[in-house]
Amino acid sequence: MERVIGNHVSWTGRLTRVGPLLAVAILLPWAWLQRVKRRRELMGLLSQPDYIIKDVGLDRSQITGEGVKPFWMA
Repeated sequence: MERVIGNHVSWTGRLTRVGPLLAVAILLPWAWLQRVKRRRELMGLLSQPDYIIKDVGLDRSQITGEGVKPFWMA
């Protein structure tokens, strides 16, 4: 009986360590995709007139600087 309980405890310990890794494996690619989408939308602003870009509170160099960042950089 002790062995079964001991195995159950060690198996549960492994699962609690795998849980956060699984969360990272799912959430990290999702965050990367969101960054790619936002950066594409930002780069789309470059085709707008200057007054619209100024209304957003950015300038063209800020948009370009953020838009060319790799997806893994925050």
